[in-house]
Amino acid sequence: MAVPVAGQAAVARRVVLHLVLIVLALLWMLPVYALVLTALKSNSQVIAKPFWSAPERIAIWENAQAAWKRGRMGEFFINSVIYASVSGVGAVFFASMAAFVVARLRLRAGNLLFYLFMLGTFFPFQMYLVPLVKMAHAGGWYNTREGLMLVYIAIAIPFAVFVMRNYFVTIPQDLFDSAVVDGLSTFQIYTKIFLPLAKPALAVGIIFQFVWIWNDFLFGLVLTSSPKARPVATGLAFLAGYYTLDWATLAAGTLIASLPTVLVYVLLQRYFVRGILAGAIKG
Repeated sequence: MAVPVAGQAAVARRVVLHLVLIVLALLWMLPVYALVLTALKSNSQVIAKPFWSAPERIAIWENAQAAWKRGRMGEFFINSVIYASVSGVGAVFFASMAAFVVARLRLRAGNLLFYLFMLGTFFPFQMYLVPLVKMAHAGGWYNTREGLMLVYIAIAIPFAVFVMRNYFVTIPQDLFDSAVVDGLSTFQIYTKIFLPLAKPALAVGIIFQFVWIWNDFLFGLVLTSSPKARPVATGLAFLAGYYTLDWATLAAGTLIASLPTVLVYVLLQRYFVRGILAGAIKG
């Protein structure tokens, strides 16, 4: 039985599309492969042998130990775990309360309030640097974990409000009205109904903010001056300056720095996809 011409064209398009996607995926994975390959080798092999040569021996454990201890990646790593987890969750929690107010309480200036929140996403972060440095020195929280956590929370809230508000408006109004009739207070409606239903959106917000805070270089560079408060991305840059020719140690340190964001996405990916799709239905 002959396949219709239209069917053949559709199959051909799918084949071409899949081939293009495979090529793009391989190109995207090439730097990752190069990073892993470099981390597996000893630094002497990295310098003396061709770049794409297979490792003569697996030296990733020694490289990781050098980055963790001599390069002080351990201190930077712990700092970023605290920043990304506490600030990411804190920003999304505060943003969820603001988004609930904007989306469901029918305020006269609700849309205006939402746009005021969104102003925080319109301006480049560089414009905040001078005021933040002056405030940090004046308030005594320069080069402290607490100060940098507050900055991350404040910077992360506007985008988290956007994500949570777009999800809250997809929840039927009848559910809110029924809860009011049943005698629930506004705070009880928020905590017992809206927050449990908003797990996908919460996951989206936490993933985005965790990844952004973990990868932040700018605020960590400007608002810290010692390893006791320096985040991992900034610490990695100082590691690169200290181990200029030790490519294997740098590669191992980079792999260490990238693991938490991959782990967070893997653990929360089902909520992430659901939250992205639900937030895109109605905004």
